[in-house]
Amino acid sequence: MITTVIFDFDGTLFDTRQANCLAYQEAFRRCGLRLSRDAYYGFFGKKWSDWGPSLAGKRAQRIHAIKQAIYPSYLDHIQPMRAYTVLVETFRHTHTTVLATNASEACVRAVLAQYELNFIKEFYGVDFPDRRCMLQHILADMSIEASQALMFDDSPDNIAIARSLGILTHHVRPLTISAEEQHPFGSI
Repeated sequence: MITTVIFDFDGTLFDTRQANCLAYQEAFRRCGLRLSRDAYYGFFGKKWSDWGPSLAGKRAQRIHAIKQAIYPSYLDHIQPMRAYTVLVETFRHTHTTVLATNASEACVRAVLAQYELNFIKEFYGVDFPDRRCMLQHILADMSIEASQALMFDDSPDNIAIARSLGILTHHVRPLTISAEEQHPFGSI
């Protein structure tokens, strides 16, 4: 029997691509660098530590700090994935709901507060070397077997990891990017 439902954040509960892209572009600009939309979208959903330092070099720490500080000003560019945010609220009454994300805690908390979405537990990728370790920790922390968990995620890699652990999964299909989303302010 499923007792715990695990949700990813970016691309599953919320479409945060544009907000993250704009915030990172501004942070890069403030540090004298440029980040194209296409370059950022290629890294979307991955930990900053896995891609930021290779692009920003010695300015990486400063860029990330700026991005986190200015991110709340871009919250109006976030779109909830209504079908899945409703599922969180629905499952919350009958199951333990868990958030598992590589997004930064400060940014996630700002979005969750704006949309009044709550979880029993939250786990952030910065605390774990990889998604497998995070999921194993969640199972141990919740004192459940993998067969008691259901995970919603948009990453095929995360889905494969969860399945290899015995977690039931639902693959949230990747978002498509409309022409308007690609260039909401003209050429970026």
